[in-house]
Amino acid sequence: MSLARDAAAAEAGMPGSVTAPLTSAQGGKLHKPASWSLSARLPDYNGPFKVGVVDIETAPTAAVDKGLLARVFYPTTDAPTAPQCEAAAAAETSSQPRHAHAHARRPAPAHHAQWLPKRLLYSIGYGDFLGLPAALAVMFVAPSLSGVTMPAFLNAPLRPASAGAGAGGHTHALPERLPVVVFSHGLAGMRTTYSTLCGCLAAKGFVVIAPEHGDGSGSTTARNGYKTRILYRRPHKSEIRPGQTQDEYLKELRNGQVEYRANEALEAVDLLRKLDAGHFDGASENLLHAFDGGFDFRQFAGRLDLRNVAMIGHSFGGATAIAALSRPNHPFACGVMLDPWMFPVKNPNVTVPFLTIQSETFHWRQNLTELSSMFRSSATHPSSRFAYIRGTAHNDPSDLAGLFPGVLRMGGQVGTGDPLFAQLVNDEWITEFVRTFMPSCQLALPSFRAYSVDNPVGTPDAVVSGDRAIQDLFARLDKQ
Repeated sequence: MSLARDAAAAEAGMPGSVTAPLTSAQGGKLHKPASWSLSARLPDYNGPFKVGVVDIETAPTAAVDKGLLARVFYPTTDAPTAPQCEAAAAAETSSQPRHAHAHARRPAPAHHAQWLPKRLLYSIGYGDFLGLPAALAVMFVAPSLSGVTMPAFLNAPLRPASAGAGAGGHTHALPERLPVVVFSHGLAGMRTTYSTLCGCLAAKGFVVIAPEHGDGSGSTTARNGYKTRILYRRPHKSEIRPGQTQDEYLKELRNGQVEYRANEALEAVDLLRKLDAGHFDGASENLLHAFDGGFDFRQFAGRLDLRNVAMIGHSFGGATAIAALSRPNHPFACGVMLDPWMFPVKNPNVTVPFLTIQSETFHWRQNLTELSSMFRSSATHPSSRFAYIRGTAHNDPSDLAGLFPGVLRMGGQVGTGDPLFAQLVNDEWITEFVRTFMPSCQLALPSFRAYSVDNPVGTPDAVVSGDRAIQDLFARLDKQ
């Protein structure tokens, strides 16, 4: 594998070729809200609850020596408020924290969170990954992304437990303890790159924690309250040791990164344990306290169902999920890998049920061979599933596909179909799969029986599953 191939392989796709009309399990679709704004917009979440988000950064540990930075998605109230939300929203987009929130003020309506938590930092980071100088990133990337907001409320309160049919006619029950998802982003991603997928799960009642990985695989990230920047790490020939082949060097680099990412995923679960026990003091332990609007983390005490935790990731995040699920005594009930990049993974040994959903155009022969071998391994749980979605390309699960479908389609980075449709299929199938393997979960999740592991009828025409899916993908490679 060449250095250029390694840098691009995990996030590159080719245009799809399927144009037949497709349907999801429920025949639904994600919808973008109507707006007069010229800014790109994200779709509303697929679930009954409104969604809140809060950012957390913790101090370094032995396993995660840069500390953990993550965004938490969770169900919030129907009319969310956030203490000192004006100061928090201003701090989220400014270059320095605002301390106006130190003065008490009445709760006000919560603001929608910015998709870029720090406009210039992440705009320059995305630009750098694309090979743009910082000045061009500020001129072109920042204006394109700075106006994008998420349909989630910054620092809003966690929704209280209810039996349903509560105030305002809300009929959806929310139990005391909520199931948990850890989501790992792909190469060049960040903690909000998959906010639609994470938000749709939170809108159904999950608590989703999305680490922003500090291994150098993100377009950029920062620590110490945004004071310390971590740049994207490109492989370089100068790092190859005497006697080491290029493939050996790349394998060592990427495996080291994926194991660090797996450490972060497990650290995220440890953080959730602290939150559930009421042992996390935001004022002293959240290094982003200056940006959290005085969020009271005690709201999570006794609210997290840590018996029911799923590990999900896309691309390099899919590799991260495999690495985390291969660890002994891991805390996950099941896993989901979207287009996993197999090159960084060493000796996969996933024994819990897993679902792996592919795009139609991502895989090359070595990647598909390693993934299918893992799926067909004797260690694989018999209820694990393999599938692909017709007419899709590698970046369809990310927010970028929904924000800029035309631009990405011209570059072959999204499929021929509607990326919002592909995101809906992912959401429905993930929900059904995770629901199946969290039998003690108290949350009443919707059922998408077309994706059930014991469905005798078969999945909708949007997807191909099982051995046929593997055969189709290999046949596609044979034609290239």
